[in-house]
Amino acid sequence: MSSSPETPDSIDLASSKGPGTMPVFGLGTWLSNAGECREAVKYALQCGYRLIDTAQMYENEEEVGQGVKESGVPRDDIFLVTKVNQLNHGEELTRTSVEESLRKLGTNYVDLLLIHTPAGGKLVETWCTLKKLRHEGKCRFIGVSNFGINQTEALVEATGGEYPAVNQVELHPWLQQKELREYSRKHGIAVMGFCPLARCKMFGSEENKVVQEISAAHGVTEADVCIRWALQSGIITIPKTNNLHRVASNLTTVSSFELTDNEMKRIDEDADVGFKASTACEAMALDFAAYR
Repeated sequence: MSSSPETPDSIDLASSKGPGTMPVFGLGTWLSNAGECREAVKYALQCGYRLIDTAQMYENEEEVGQGVKESGVPRDDIFLVTKVNQLNHGEELTRTSVEESLRKLGTNYVDLLLIHTPAGGKLVETWCTLKKLRHEGKCRFIGVSNFGINQTEALVEATGGEYPAVNQVELHPWLQQKELREYSRKHGIAVMGFCPLARCKMFGSEENKVVQEISAAHGVTEADVCIRWALQSGIITIPKTNNLHRVASNLTTVSSFELTDNEMKRIDEDADVGFKASTACEAMALDFAAYR
């Protein structure tokens, strides 16, 4: 995707029930405590966000639901994502846990339901259960998180040929997942990046000269550059913050400036040092046969 000012607001998603769209920018809620999470979600939606990401493992679905309700934004205008905890794999536990998620979120459906990690096993049974839940109207789209290429391909082959609508993985300038992104593009899988700022662990570091130089040239923060790089790369991006000022400023970044083609090229070629801000991506290397 080129560095055009017409960066789209949404991206197309594929589904056996028909196509749809998903916002390309939203709010992440991992490590958000109860009160702050509710206020951040409420404020984000009132500012104009329309994508909210949560998970059973985050233990904040109820607070996310409260924030959605208090925002005053109609539910159907919001794209809500949650994920099945690895402890809840298998048809019975998956179904029960999703019903509980819907209760906590205060809704009768989520827009996107993901398998959070392959580490929980029973992947075929769990994926087939997600398909059933979609058929029942409990979710609109289904996908995976922290899945590598081999795991995704094996899951598709074992369950009838349908590719996930989305794969959510750690993704930022210092961990660009280029091979996975190319594979996903070929198979119509939208890529959603968590930790888009690498938890700020690279900011100011010696390995981060490219992003620092580009941020200085534009008079913006390193976080702003990370967000623009992701959006201009066609990656669904969900920076997490409980700071209400940053909630608003991150949204402004979506349209306030753009990276040039040369700046995008510099980041693509020089910033990708393989830095992992999370241990979650270790699951991408697991042998599917042992967890199927």
